[in-house]
Parts: sequence; C-alpha cells; structure tokens
Amino acid sequence: MANKTFGIFLCFLVFICINSKACAYFDSRDSLSNHLLASSCWVPPSSPDSPNLPDELFIRNSSFVLQWQASISTCPLNPILKYRVKIYADIYLTNLVLESPWINETDYSFDNLTEGKYWWQIEVTDQFNNGNRSETKQLIVDRSAPSATLSISDSWTKTLTEKIAGGDFENDFNGWTGAGDITLLDSDMIGDPLTIIYPISGNGMIRIGSDIDEENWAWENRLMQSFQSGAKSLSLNYNFFSRDYSPQDNPGFMIRLNGQEIFKIQAADVNPDYFTDQTAKSTGWQTFTYDLSNQNSDINLVLYSGNSADQSLPSWTYVDKITTYFIGAPSQAFYEINAGDDISGIDYCRYKVDDNDWQKAFSFYLYDGGEHQLQYYCADKAGNSSSLVEVTVITDTQAPSVISDLRIEDADFDITENSIVLTWTAPVDGSDNKASTYDIRYSLNPINDDEDFFNSQKIANPASPLSPYSEERLEILGLNPNTVYYFAVKSADEAPNWSALSNSLSATTLPAVNTVNKGDVVINEIMWTGSSVSALDQWIELRNLTDREIDLSNFYLTGFNENNDESIIEQIPDNKIIVPHGYFLITKYNAMFGSTTQLKDSVTIDVTNPDFTINSSNLNLKLYDRDWNLIDEAWDGTKASEGFWDSAAGQEKYYSMERIGSPGDGRNPLSWYTCIDALSTAEFFKGGHDERGTPRAPNRSENEPFAKSSLINRISPINSPTPSPELTVNSTNTDINFMLANITNYAKLSYELTYDSDNGQQGVTGSVDLNAQNEFAKKILLGTCSSGGTCVYHSNVKNIKLKCELTNGDEKWIREDSDL
Repeated sequence: MANKTFGIFLCFLVFICINSKACAYFDSRDSLSNHLLASSCWVPPSSPDSPNLPDELFIRNSSFVLQWQASISTCPLNPILKYRVKIYADIYLTNLVLESPWINETDYSFDNLTEGKYWWQIEVTDQFNNGNRSETKQLIVDRSAPSATLSISDSWTKTLTEKIAGGDFENDFNGWTGAGDITLLDSDMIGDPLTIIYPISGNGMIRIGSDIDEENWAWENRLMQSFQSGAKSLSLNYNFFSRDYSPQDNPGFMIRLNGQEIFKIQAADVNPDYFTDQTAKSTGWQTFTYDLSNQNSDINLVLYSGNSADQSLPSWTYVDKITTYFIGAPSQAFYEINAGDDISGIDYCRYKVDDNDWQKAFSFYLYDGGEHQLQYYCADKAGNSSSLVEVTVITDTQAPSVISDLRIEDADFDITENSIVLTWTAPVDGSDNKASTYDIRYSLNPINDDEDFFNSQKIANPASPLSPYSEERLEILGLNPNTVYYFAVKSADEAPNWSALSNSLSATTLPAVNTVNKGDVVINEIMWTGSSVSALDQWIELRNLTDREIDLSNFYLTGFNENNDESIIEQIPDNKIIVPHGYFLITKYNAMFGSTTQLKDSVTIDVTNPDFTINSSNLNLKLYDRDWNLIDEAWDGTKASEGFWDSAAGQEKYYSMERIGSPGDGRNPLSWYTCIDALSTAEFFKGGHDERGTPRAPNRSENEPFAKSSLINRISPINSPTPSPELTVNSTNTDINFMLANITNYAKLSYELTYDSDNGQQGVTGSVDLNAQNEFAKKILLGTCSSGGTCVYHSNVKNIKLKCELTNGDEKWIREDSDL
C-alpha cells in the first residue's frame, strides 16, 4: 500500500511539473527531499532577432553598433537573460572571428573590424542554461572607395585614363627621357624679344631645342616616353618658335607615334612671307589632339624640335600639358561608367553634363556636338563614394571634307618603274581645322566603293595631314613595273569621323629598264658598334620592299674608308636572292670564327666577308646594283648618332641602328633610331652581355625612348634616385593583403601566392601592367567566391608563400616571403 501511495504521489508530481512548466530537479542518486531544493525551467527564451536590420548589413565606419530585440521567456521563475554576439568569416559558421562576452544589453559596439564579408548571430541564454540564437545575417565591412572609370566605344573601345607620366612638368622630369637640348622651365613666364610666353597653367613646361645654340639639329633634340595602349586620345599644348626664314628648314617641330609622323610644323608656318629680320616668330599656344582608338600595342611618343637646313637661326618649341586624359568622340559613341568594388559591390553611378541635372545611370550617349564638361562618380553599397571625376568631352559630329582631287601632277616625273607620286589637297575639318589622319590604299582592281577600298592594300604609317588646302605629296614605293594600280584616300578627325571616299585614281608604272629600281631594296639595319667579343663583329641587313624576289647577285655595298673615300666593302656573290618583303644579312664574322661573333647559330647569315669594315665616324653606306645604279643610301656621312655603344666595365652595351617602317630618305637621320628591344638580346645573341638588334628579322623598337648618355646635353633639374621597392604583407584567416610601394620605375608586376589547406595545395597567380604608379595594393581571398558573392574559405591554411616580381625591360626586382 505504501509503494502504491508513493507511485501515485510521483505521478502527480510529474503531472504538476509538466503542466506548470516548473518542477524539482530530479536525480535518482538523490533523496526525494533533495529533489525539491533547486527550482529550474526547461523552456528556452525566444530568438533575439533583428527585424530592423537587413539580411545584408553594410558598414563603412570604424565603429558600429549591432542592435536586436530582447528575447522573451515564458518561464515564470524570473529568468535572467544574457546575450552574446558571434561573427564568423564563413557562411557555414566554422571560422569564428569575433565573440563578445555575455552581456545584459540588447546592443553591442564593435571597433576596427577589418574589411571583408562576415556572417553574424546573436545567442541568448538564461540562468538555467536554456539557449537560443538569431537567424544568420551577413555583415559587410567596406571602408574603401570604389573605382570609377569611363570607357567610350564605337568601332573601338577605350578607357578614359591617364597613360602619360609627368605630362604637366610642374616639379620634375620624371617619366620622360630627353636627348639633346631639353630644358625644364619653372618660371611663370619667359621673355623673348617679341613675345611673352605664358605656360598653359602652373609654372612648369619643357623647351625642346635651343633658342641660341648653333648645335640645334632637330633629330638630336628629342623628348620621349613610352606608355601603354588603352587611352582614347592624346592631347598636348605647344608654342613653336623660329628665327629662321628658310622654307627648307623642316621639320622645326614634329611628333611621332610608333615611328609614324602625326604632326609637323616648320619655319614657313610662322614666317610665311620669309621675313629676314631674324626675330623670333611663334604660333602662340596651340592645342594638338590625336585619336588613339586604333592603337592596340604599347605606344612610343617622340617630340622633336630644331633645324634641319641650317644651325645658325634656331627653331625651338615649348610644350606643356601632355595627357591622354581627354575625350574626343563621334556623336554615336557610347559612354559607359565602369565601377568596381571588391567588397560590398556597386550601388549606383551618377553623371552630369554641363549644367544639366545629375542622372543616375551606368551608361549614356552624348549626341550634341561641341565641347562639354562631364562629371561622374560612383558609390558602393556601404556608402563609400569614388572621387568626383571632371573631364572635357568634345563631341565631333562632322567628318573632314572629301578629297576630290587625287591626281598625278606630272606623269613624266611622278611615275617610275616601281613608284608613283600621288598629289591632293589637304582636307578641312569643320570650319578651319586640320584632319587628324589618312587612310591611303591601292589595289590591282578598281576602287569604286568602301568595300573595294577596305579590301585594298593599306599604306603603312602615312604622314599626318597638313593644314587645310595645303598640297600633299606621297611617293608610294615597291610597286611592280608595267602594272596598273588604283588609288583612293580617306581622312579622319580625332573623334574619329571618317570622310567619304575620295575620287579613284589609276596609273600604270613604267616598263622595267633595270631588274631592280631605286627603293626596291633598302639598307634596313646597321650594327656598327661591334659586340662584346669584338669591335669588328659588325653586320648590315637589307630589306626587300616589293612583293617579288630580287636577285642581288653582284650588287655592291660601299662605304667611306678612313680617308673619306668611297670604297667597296662587299660585292654580293652570285645566286643570292632576297625573298618578297624579306631580309638579307651580311656579316663580317659567322660561327666559323668561333667566339669572334655574338650572333646565335640560329641566325641565318646570307653573306660573310671578314674583310669589310663599317666606318661609324663618317657613316655613309650605299647599295648599287650590278650596273652601278644607286638603289639606296644610309646616313649622311657624319658620325653615327643612332645605334649605341658603351664599353665601360660592367655596363657594356651594343645596340644597332634601325630604319623606320616607312624607310623614307636613308640619308636623313630622322629615318633612323636606336634598337633597344630587350627581348632581342636572348633571341638573336649568345648572351652574357647587353647586345640588341634584330638581324634578318623585322624591326620592333621604333622610336622607343632610351636615355643615351652620349646624346643627353642638359636636363634640369637632376632628379633624386627613386627609393627601392617595399613590400608590406598583412594576413587574416580569410585573406592575404599586400602592398608594393616605390614602384614608379617598373612597368609590370607578377605575383604568385601558394599555400596548403585541408582542401589541398592552393595557388593564385596574376600580373598587372603598372601605369607609372607609385603604389599597388592587392587582396587575395583564401578561398573561392561565387558570382553571387557567397564565399567559401579554405580551412587549416598554412605554409603561405608570396612571390612578387617587378620588371621593366631586363631590369627585375624579386621578393619572396614565406610562412606568412
């Protein structure tokens, strides 16, 4: 009976416990009296949710406060609730980054959480260890401003970006190479007998050439810079001066882009009446713009100024504000704001044209012609804004006038067996502006429309258009004898808007009198410097400009000897052929002479003559055919100033001189440049020393800048050395951040990150073209992210190694860091 009564009591106690949600703590090891000593509750409090916070919370401040609703407990025993915040680096909540202590409040402040994507929860517990947690939400910490660039597309796509380094010349000469008479000026104004020169803005500008120096050859005074393609337009301001009155003093001031002449001005342009008073006459400050839309390879910019006919009455040019941060585009061009943000993502972009209202869009058109002031910026989802960009946009709606007078001026003189001279009137763009470029083509078939035109052979690197209504003349070489050719021309402005097709012209070359005509074969490259193994390791390269084989048997190469008398340095043997558009190499030594030559065995040599020597002190080479008809000529009999030689121990250099792509007059020093192609050293030479040239191969470093100490006259001020690169690395559980500083002197960065993880060995590589920037920063995630932004991070990451390599030609800087 007693046991039965106790069982009924126990069941009643359980019933009370269940229905009242409160009971004594029960343990079979304790007596019944002990069961009733400690009260408890088995019901967890409600979830501490945050309905006022979005599922993705974006933070950009250094500190922030998370808030949530207080949990509710249905337990009647006055529970004491505490909360704890947990922040994880992964959506699976396995990589805990931060954890707060247990607190009584319903908010918590965090400071200096590093940038990145996180997932957070709020935990709640009472004094009975009943717990609950909130739903998981994402927290994105982003304190970095997004990037914003503008691209323009038509039949091309280019980005509004600055590719020129130091183009305002305000404080230094960094980014540029100068040869000859190049002077950095920092005065507000420079006095001249007749003219006061005001810089465009600021205090700095460059003078190319001398206003008093008699040693003032244009080809010796050069301002040079290489920059990467991708920009839409080039713009610069110039003020050309001359005391000369000779119409032959040409060019005066000239601009070349990858060897192509894109601008030229001469003494007659500022002194059209040929006044002989010898006072300085100038153009005043003018703006020059050029379309870069079709430039898809690295660009070599060279500015020349000086004389070419005499030296006693100098010409010189002031230059300022050289930039690619400029837009000239046709009315149908499409503008797109390209925004980037690796952390929170882009929220919106806004742009404004002139005084119109701000518009919220990522792309737009500018149909109205004329000059516009465009502003734009972008913001990320955390509220960070990019810098406000302001740029001048010129919308050009009008193409240059059509050329309707393409002609041959005098058939008796302008047509030969292999050449035809075309003449036409330079077009006008708009009211009275110059066109920017020509597209000149020829064909063996009639050119009746645009389709015929674009299927025709294009003339490489034609000169830029002259002033409107000027007479243009162009000699086209390398044609076949007794052949009918058809010609047509188009011109374009900077936008570019292309003109309609010119009138089509046909002409027939004369029947062949000689097998080879003047200009069919040219002297294309000269290695007068020798090499590291012998000063007499010299060679000459010929180039066939025609589309037919040419028999060079018994042709003659002559040069000046020590007495300045012309003498034969090579008579080409029988059965020697140069293939169409091919190359022909004549050397003093070959592999038979062992170490006497640095040319690789893989370089094909057509003729070797150990008896010939190139006289670089009075350089003048001539190529004659077997009947002593002059075919081509190289240099003007003076000391060679192209090609480069330095025999100083430890810095030996042996660089050839190469002909420009459109050979022109070989006697003109402007038809030559120094080969500085760094890749040619390994490709054509045995190695060990710095030899550069492209024997029996196309030239490929046309007008690339190089600071030749033998040519540099004066450049002021002298710049202090650039500090060595510095690498800074910071690591977290989810990413590696590194920054390189002092990298202005390098063109390219390559990096490689490797590490071990539970997912196996991982690796990340990349390369970046550096745009003369001083710093570069990169964040590399230790995991993978989906296109939607969800990231999965690798676990148990160890053995992290980072390798960075900076290069500029053959100059390298390498840094490897381990166990980061």
